[in-house]
Amino acid sequence: MSWKMRTSVVVLIGIVLIVVATRGLLPFSSGHRVSSLVTLPASNEADANQAEIRTATHLALLQSPLVLNAAVRNIDAELLPNGLRSANDPVAWINPRLRVEQAGDGTAEVLISSDDGTREQLQLLANSIVEAYSNEFASEFARQ
Repeated sequence: MSWKMRTSVVVLIGIVLIVVATRGLLPFSSGHRVSSLVTLPASNEADANQAEIRTATHLALLQSPLVLNAAVRNIDAELLPNGLRSANDPVAWINPRLRVEQAGDGTAEVLISSDDGTREQLQLLANSIVEAYSNEFASEFARQ
């Protein structure tokens, strides 16, 4: 493994740890709750630690600004919740309302909870996050 790859893994682990640490401190809204499942690319890692790092990487990517911004761009603005539609920073609006958890072997669950917007608007956003992640990363990792 090259030093660039190792550095990338260390940085991603750091991001994951920050996300995990702050998720427990932020309130998860009591409004509408929706979820969408995503199948993570299969891991061919024989080492359990490497497989865990790969899963943690994908969970972090699902919450990355690249994916969240792409998800918002893929939805007609009229279909977004009002707060998100008027937000200067869509990622800042989404982050406190979003959780991404490992749902089972090889799957992750994207959960969104908010008082702003309808259940349908939030479901559309959750599905768009999964689609943006799949378009940006899933096929790339599947080739590796």
